[in-house]
Amino acid sequence: MSKKNNKSKLLVSIIAVIIIAIVAVAVVFFMNEKNKPTQETAGETNDGQTAGEPEKTVQIYSGTDRPIAVMIDNNTNAWPQAGINDAYMVYEIRVEGGETRLMALFKNVDLEKIGPVRSSRHYFLDYVMENDAMYAHFGASYIADEQIPNLRYK
Repeated sequence: MSKKNNKSKLLVSIIAVIIIAIVAVAVVFFMNEKNKPTQETAGETNDGQTAGEPEKTVQIYSGTDRPIAVMIDNNTNAWPQAGINDAYMVYEIRVEGGETRLMALFKNVDLEKIGPVRSSRHYFLDYVMENDAMYAHFGASYIADEQIPNLRYK
């Protein structure tokens, strides 16, 4: 009986693994369908924008181009952020004062608005280069402001 019980457990385990694999393939398939290449546009909100001022828009490249890294405010007063759910990856890194700032990476999505866009910090530049991303930010720390012109974009 013990041998038969072990075979049953093995069979159930194999079936469970197959089901998990099928679900994973389905999720990847549907995620790829959602992210088909389209022309992207994004609204930019920045710290200096005054009430009643029309939102600025930025033309972003189409789906087969490089990703776009966007600096986004993560202060509770900035919630909810626009477009963050459509990022394929988000870095959250501590900045001065115990706050965190987000770097959201976008590609193959069509967004009406992203933000609020914040300034760059030099320690985010490694992540920009690691992802070969174009970098959208509004302002920069002193060190980042010196280093950004030295980034080699093709």
